[in-house]
Amino acid sequence: MIFEKFVSQRPSDYPTVAIRKNGTISLNAVAVQQFNLKGARFVGLYFDSGGRLIGIKVTDQKDSAGFRVVHEKGRTFTVSCQSFLRSIQIPYKEGSKIYRADWDEKRGMVLLKIG
Repeated sequence: MIFEKFVSQRPSDYPTVAIRKNGTISLNAVAVQQFNLKGARFVGLYFDSGGRLIGIKVTDQKDSAGFRVVHEKGRTFTVSCQSFLRSIQIPYKEGSKIYRADWDEKRGMVLLKIG
């Protein structure tokens, strides 16, 4: 028999976004640091239905479509956005899911592919 040792990849090694079953979106500490999001106060949320992509873009102030950012222990941040998730038909109540996050330099936003 030949055994291979399983080595777990910690999700904190790369930027991730979690869509939680309570209707929040959370960016891990790696995403906050790597994408220079520390201190963000508001974000706009975007959806590309064709590509099944969610975009998260930091804004300077709350506008009619903005969502307040809550910083958790200064490292991660969370956005409560049940209305957004319902509008794009994400069944978030079924359970939390974690997605790899990427930075779109051209648009200046965090992207996650959900489909």
